[in-house]
Amino acid sequence: MKKRILVVLIALGFFQLSQAQIAEGDVMVTLGVGLSPTFYSGSGYKSSLPPIEINGEYALSEKITAGAFAGYAGAEFRSGGFGFDYTYLLFGAVGNYHFVNEATFDVYAGAKLGYVSISSETVGGGNGFNFSSEASGLLYGAQVGARYWVSESIGINAELGYGIALLKAGVTFKF
Repeated sequence: MKKRILVVLIALGFFQLSQAQIAEGDVMVTLGVGLSPTFYSGSGYKSSLPPIEINGEYALSEKITAGAFAGYAGAEFRSGGFGFDYTYLLFGAVGNYHFVNEATFDVYAGAKLGYVSISSETVGGGNGFNFSSEASGLLYGAQVGARYWVSESIGINAELGYGIALLKAGVTFKF
């Protein structure tokens, strides 16, 4: 009798481990910080505010999530007392396919499509010629990510891809 109870408990334990963390109808909100910006690079550029992104997803099934994202980044370029300040605002739609969706681990890949607005203005120089400019356009991106669930509703995630940053780390809250 004790063996049967032990076997049943072990079987239930393995069944529990194989359960998906993300279920249809779940809502996830991820706050991420970009560790390697995609909008600016090179000599003289530096981040005035690291890229940040908020991402909200709704689970259409255990494998597919869809939602929206918004992000912000700031950069500056300086050379010889003259330079530019840049601001990047972006938002759009995101979709992910979850290859691994287990109780503690989630691996996914997906795509983004949205809009980006970039503004810049001159700083310094002392010549009286100050100007600003704005541009906007289509934003597209793709990502591969992994999430480790530290509890049923909180996960730590990392993404590699093209969007606001090549590498992004963050925390996910599931409702």
